[in-house]
Amino acid sequence: AKGQLALLLKTSRLLCSTLDTQAVLDNLMSQVVQVLGAERGVVMLREEAGGEWQTRTACALNPEEIADDQFKMSRGVIDRVCQEGVSVLTSDALLDSRFRNQASVNLYNRRSILCVPIVISQRVLGIIYVDHRLSSGAFDEDARELLEGIANQAAVALENALLYETLQRVHETSMAAARQELAA
Repeated sequence: AKGQLALLLKTSRLLCSTLDTQAVLDNLMSQVVQVLGAERGVVMLREEAGGEWQTRTACALNPEEIADDQFKMSRGVIDRVCQEGVSVLTSDALLDSRFRNQASVNLYNRRSILCVPIVISQRVLGIIYVDHRLSSGAFDEDARELLEGIANQAAVALENALLYETLQRVHETSMAAARQELAA
């Protein structure tokens, strides 16, 4: 519990310290994997409603999993979180009636899975996903609440960063138009 509180405070400071979303996400994911004792974790985002989901950062205790493009996740769990906008926690996906018949769970031998939505303006903008293949019950309700708190903080930081990027584009467009007008 002490480590979880420390992570929440550190995340809050991190997310408020920069508008560089990639740096924040990278640091966030490595901290989450470490504190929750996950084998692997990933943050996926999409730019707009109905757009493609993009993996923005991934972290694994065994870095070769990422380097060798073997970072396979349960699409069934991720799709459910994206569609319903609610967290999914399963102690053993192989025995969970919601997921045990899904190919990704069986093929990749997933046990403990925790996935929470990143929601901005009542829209699921992304997800934070962690799993553990060997241990059942690796994550509990405290871990779910912690990750939901982190996702809420991430949502605010991402919204600020997206607004900043939009303002930058508007400013650059305005400056280019002004330069063209002066040159004419």
